[in-house]
Amino acid sequence: MEKCTRSKILMALSIAFLSSLTMFLTHTYADGTELIDTVSLTVPVACTMSGTGQTSHNASLSPGTYSGASGSEYEAGIGKTTITTYCNDNNGFSIYAIGFTGDLYEGESHTKLIGQNTNQSISTKVYTNGDTDSNWSMKVTKVDNPVSGDPITYNPDNMSIQNSFNSWHTVPDVYTKVAQYNSSTTDPSTTDTTLGAKIETTYATYISSSQPADTYTGQVKYTMVHPYDRYAPEAPYFQVFYTGRPVSTTPGEENPVKIRMSDLPADGKYNLLGTADGLYDKLTPGRLYGGYYKNIVSRFDDFSYSNDATTYNGANFDWSVKNPETADAAEIIPENEATYYVKEVPNGYLQNYYHMLYYTSSGRLTYIYVFSAFDDLQYDDIGFEINGIEKGASWNYTFTFTSSTHVTVISPSDTFGDKGVLGGAVMYGHFDELITVGNHTVLPYWITMDNYKVTGKTLRTINVVEPLNTAVTYTETDIVPKIEKKE
Repeated sequence: MEKCTRSKILMALSIAFLSSLTMFLTHTYADGTELIDTVSLTVPVACTMSGTGQTSHNASLSPGTYSGASGSEYEAGIGKTTITTYCNDNNGFSIYAIGFTGDLYEGESHTKLIGQNTNQSISTKVYTNGDTDSNWSMKVTKVDNPVSGDPITYNPDNMSIQNSFNSWHTVPDVYTKVAQYNSSTTDPSTTDTTLGAKIETTYATYISSSQPADTYTGQVKYTMVHPYDRYAPEAPYFQVFYTGRPVSTTPGEENPVKIRMSDLPADGKYNLLGTADGLYDKLTPGRLYGGYYKNIVSRFDDFSYSNDATTYNGANFDWSVKNPETADAAEIIPENEATYYVKEVPNGYLQNYYHMLYYTSSGRLTYIYVFSAFDDLQYDDIGFEINGIEKGASWNYTFTFTSSTHVTVISPSDTFGDKGVLGGAVMYGHFDELITVGNHTVLPYWITMDNYKVTGKTLRTINVVEPLNTAVTYTETDIVPKIEKKE
């Protein structure tokens, strides 16, 4: 009996021990020991375009005949180029075309002529019965079916020819969309934009009976952009934005205005201001020239413009475009894709403060303070013409004048408000010339970082008479603001 009892007790102890061991192991090796591997792959957008047959567009035509593969019919065209596209952008792509003459590079000088030569160029136009002038045109068609043995699997269902280029069309002299591959909103399995597509291009010509004998050459450049709704590429250009005018796309009133690099003169220079004898007529009337700034922005990025270079609310030192240029604005050498901001400041600045402070001691006039306002700190110099002589000025955000009876605070936002000036800083000075008997003229100015002196629209004449403790008087005369290049 005792033996059996002991056996049961030992078994119970053994089970209890094993159970305790199992719990110990579970607690030690399960909590906090997980490890996760993460694999992340980024597939960049890759788009390619290639062509075959670019040298097939050759024909020898007699006067009075149409072009064609064998010179037989206009509709046959002159040869064919097959353009194969591939793009894994799920938002599709577009193909743009532009014509240019064979002796000029990369479309920098666009033309509607097939050739520039010593005789007579051929203009681009769709031939119609009865035409008497030579002309050439182009046509684009899509390849509807896969080509046997083609290593690229492509689906043409979502490719479309744009702007009527599937019929004979004039060769464009600006980038114009000729084909588009849309993103699919129906059945991605049949219109997968990550697949390729093909188009064919050909050209046709009519030669008039009076066309001089010569070799005429023209070229068409094709450019792919993606996604499909991205705007057209551009020939190399820069643009100029005048901050005193609203943004505008109205013909003749564009702001900013785009200038092709190819339109620059031989020395590569451009004048932002206009001519001196034309009173710098490119500047906006009613504004004061405040220098210019350059900002390089990719042609495919959104441009942003400040309609006023300064905010005129006291925060005008925080204009986002800093560091004015120092090269002469009348002969800059533009950079491709640069935007040049011409800062045009309201002419409420550079006026004389509408009060005048003067101080007397022992019954004699001791000094006269003159004041004006300027819009930001990015000038080479500020000052006053005193009797036609330049005198540098001091500045502060406000000027406080304390006398035995009162305190006067002068700030642009407070005291120039009636003349339209709402922000900036105060320029001031007192000059010995002003406390002598006679009439003295005061004309505020600033000098831009590209070394132009700019004066305001009012001239003050101070009258000082004997005895020198007599109240000082002054008059204001409206004048035409001036801008002049410093030597």
